[in-house]
Amino acid sequence: MKSDGAARRNALRRLRRAALARIGPQPGGAGETERLMHELQLHEVELEMQNEELRQALISLEESRDRYLELYDSAPSGFISLDAEGMVIEANLTTCKLFRITRSDLVGSRFARLIAPEQREQWYEFFHQRLESQAGNQPILQICRGDGSRAHVQAHALARREAAGDRGLSLCLADWTEQTETEASRQAMSQLLATLSHELRGPLNGIFGMTELALEAAEDPQQQRWLGQSLKSARHLHGIINRVLDYTLIQEDRLEPNLAVCSVSEVIDDAIAMLLVLARSKGLEITARISPSVPEQICTDAAFVRQILINLIDNAIKFSSAGVIHVVARLTSDSSDRNLLQIQVIDQGIGIDESLRARLFEAYSRADASTDKLYPGTGLGLYLSRQFARALGGDLTVIGSDAAGSAFSLTIPWLEAAPGK
Repeated sequence: MKSDGAARRNALRRLRRAALARIGPQPGGAGETERLMHELQLHEVELEMQNEELRQALISLEESRDRYLELYDSAPSGFISLDAEGMVIEANLTTCKLFRITRSDLVGSRFARLIAPEQREQWYEFFHQRLESQAGNQPILQICRGDGSRAHVQAHALARREAAGDRGLSLCLADWTEQTETEASRQAMSQLLATLSHELRGPLNGIFGMTELALEAAEDPQQQRWLGQSLKSARHLHGIINRVLDYTLIQEDRLEPNLAVCSVSEVIDDAIAMLLVLARSKGLEITARISPSVPEQICTDAAFVRQILINLIDNAIKFSSAGVIHVVARLTSDSSDRNLLQIQVIDQGIGIDESLRARLFEAYSRADASTDKLYPGTGLGLYLSRQFARALGGDLTVIGSDAAGSAFSLTIPWLEAAPGK
């Protein structure tokens, strides 16, 4: 199918041929007057054709302009042109909708008046920097809309030089309101959770201490059972609070390991000691086996490693009714020949079905929802543990799970502590 431009050119050619045919060739033996008249007719035809070509070109230009304006107004981003004084020269319809203002009110006004007062200084700095074609970031600006509400836009700018030498700035504005509000809500929620977690830890530690003292002093078996159940519930609540706080740190990208020299055996023993009473209350034993090749002291974040092991051992206790939980540490390496410390936690519990393993490390996920009432929890333990492991440059994986139990493997890179440290 021929374009409109090609169709117009063909029409002009036909008109020219028809006009020339109407004039015909110069008659033979014509005098000077006849010859001049014939040439004049030919020039008239050429002028008519040129006028027609110009008219068609203007029509084509108008159509192109209309298409451009249609695209300009319907673009998903706001486009606005400013002069060197920051006055609005033109703006597309998207900008008007974003600012909730008519085009007639926007064009000819000073753009700075639409910026929130507390950000105008930042706007002026950005405007003059871009006007001089200097590089910089794309700020998120808060704008005052025509209806009194506020919104956020991300501004991209390009300096403009007119043929007459006038300077200006072309802005592309992306609506950033939803992203800004979502981020503000996320930060507020994270701050609230962190504050609540910190505020709750103090009273809980007091509950632990007083309940343990009361349990030691109690002689009546019924009271001992009641106090034991209270202590168990308090520990469960304490674990939930710790995991919520850890989750907020991950969400805020504030999970930074604190590398220091620590003892591998002490870290493992501490994790086991915290859960040994709970394990024995279910008739379970916990053993630790550390390969002779593992250095006594390494450089890593002991708190992260200890928390990972506590989460893994706690899960092993939760999902086991009998048997032994083994904690095994050895040295290994990866495909890049990095030295890795591998610590496995192996239980003889109910195991995990192969089809459910893919969801094990997702936040708020439980491998089998049907066990929620029998084995309550937040669904954050394994997710947090993997995040801790990856923050250390390692990983946490499930390496085996069947009806006879489960096995989880923590691998982390390590640096051997210098002698005397």
